[in-house]
Amino acid sequence: MAIKTGKTVFFIGICLLFILALFIRFWHFSINPPSLDWDEVSFGYNAYSILKTGRDEFGTYLPRYIRSLDDYKMPLYTYLTAGSIALFGYNDFAVRFFSGIFGLGTVIVLYFLVQELTNRSTIVRQKVSAQPPRVLIMFRLIAILSSLLLAIVPWHVQFSRFASEANSALFFLVCGVTIFLYAIRKRVWVLPLSIIIFALSAYTYRSEEVIVPLLIIVLINLCWNEIKRITNKTPVIIAGTLFTLLILLIASDAISPIVNLRVKGTSVFDTGETNAILLANGTERLLDISQGKEIISKIFHSYHFSIAQIIIKGYLVHFSPTFLFTEYSQRLYHTPFVALLYLWMIFFIPIGIYYIIQHYPKSISRFIFFWLFISPIPASVTRDVPQPARVLPMLIPIIIFVASGIISVYENISKKYIVRYSYIAIVILCIVFSSIKYFHQYSTHLPYERSEDWIYGRKELVDYVETNKAKYNNIIISTRLEWPHIFFLYYSKYDPAAYLRQGATVSGGWGEQRNRYDSYEFRAINRSTDFRNLNVNNILYAGLPDEFPEKIKPLYIIRYLNGKPAIWIVDKTSFL
Repeated sequence: MAIKTGKTVFFIGICLLFILALFIRFWHFSINPPSLDWDEVSFGYNAYSILKTGRDEFGTYLPRYIRSLDDYKMPLYTYLTAGSIALFGYNDFAVRFFSGIFGLGTVIVLYFLVQELTNRSTIVRQKVSAQPPRVLIMFRLIAILSSLLLAIVPWHVQFSRFASEANSALFFLVCGVTIFLYAIRKRVWVLPLSIIIFALSAYTYRSEEVIVPLLIIVLINLCWNEIKRITNKTPVIIAGTLFTLLILLIASDAISPIVNLRVKGTSVFDTGETNAILLANGTERLLDISQGKEIISKIFHSYHFSIAQIIIKGYLVHFSPTFLFTEYSQRLYHTPFVALLYLWMIFFIPIGIYYIIQHYPKSISRFIFFWLFISPIPASVTRDVPQPARVLPMLIPIIIFVASGIISVYENISKKYIVRYSYIAIVILCIVFSSIKYFHQYSTHLPYERSEDWIYGRKELVDYVETNKAKYNNIIISTRLEWPHIFFLYYSKYDPAAYLRQGATVSGGWGEQRNRYDSYEFRAINRSTDFRNLNVNNILYAGLPDEFPEKIKPLYIIRYLNGKPAIWIVDKTSFL
């Protein structure tokens, strides 16, 4: 009877958790963040174009990679967005829908992942057989607490509320691990499904192309003895074949010129900082050689030694407490004065690590640590580190550590009711206070303080220009408005077939001067030549305020939500 009651309580808890996660992720979902960024509108218009014509904005039929802003994204999120547009219509909600749903799904699936990890432990099974109610409840508490923390942690909420490939890939990653463990333990026939889901993760976000194969290899090693004992080998053979195909696909990506172009664009080896370090090492090497220290020079000032230092620095910085607990300056990925993780969590992480080492078999604890340590590998060779999107998978083991730490303290403090209830009250107070503060900062201050970073004003620009375009022969949109062609295509809902007939996108690169369609030209504004013949040509201009001559009166000003001028719209009347 007690066990049935416990199951009912946990079922109610999961339902309440689902409602909480749903509310946090979908409240004002379409309007906060206050506008779609470049990637989101490119997802939206390319999905719309594929839905209507089968081709992307460049005219490529069912592309394997989404060229978009010349960054060659993995394709899955764009294709899924085509489905959400077909379902919900062509709007901002549809573009962000799958990221929100996958964020919600990850919260729920994490509960089952932690359950699978505990189910695999022979130590847990022995304890459960000896003390069924209490031990089972403790481990279920870790599972449900992990999901609760993921539901409210800023790092995950932030990425669930805009169209994020990284967030979507994380859902498939967690699902793949959970189904793999479940298949080996109970239903081997679903093992091939786990490999398919892993492949979806790899083809949603590029970091997972590295993380997924490594995790699968560790899972195989973890479950190898059980795999050998499986009598029906057919699902195992199918799963092995699918994994081999996945490796071959990822290997083909690695040598693809398109992927190499993307890698080069984000590589840490092609930055000013790296070049400065290599130049300084070269200078020091010459000094050593001049003093007869050639052997030392080859060891400490070699190219490979310098590159190794840069990579190690790029890897370790993602474990920095500053990055995880106090940094909030990356304006697209942070809420004002809120870090990726709540500061109080830092106390429970080392306790949770100790708890997992003590209570789980080595194979399980090693798997959790391995997940943590491989997550920053792809990001370590990229520029602009630390980067929260590229290391999002490391959030899962961190959350498990925090949940385990909270439960460990509860189990080891005094058994007196007043002590335990006081501890529970403190934990609840930390969770509630930090969550309310974050929600307040996100809902009230993020739109006001970060609208500039979220490219606010492009929708308002398109609405104004589309309403008045018939009055002008030509409309010049400055490329300093950051990929303006894709914003105009998206917000005007321009017919993809008509756009392709007019030549489609020439290039999605930064500052591209050749993109044009209808009466629009997307190019730089020249202050000295563009405003000589306004009366004759009847042209409308839109750009940043500093692109226009002094002492003119703009026809219309679009402002950020904090009141700062964002975009000036100018025509011949501005010079009268």
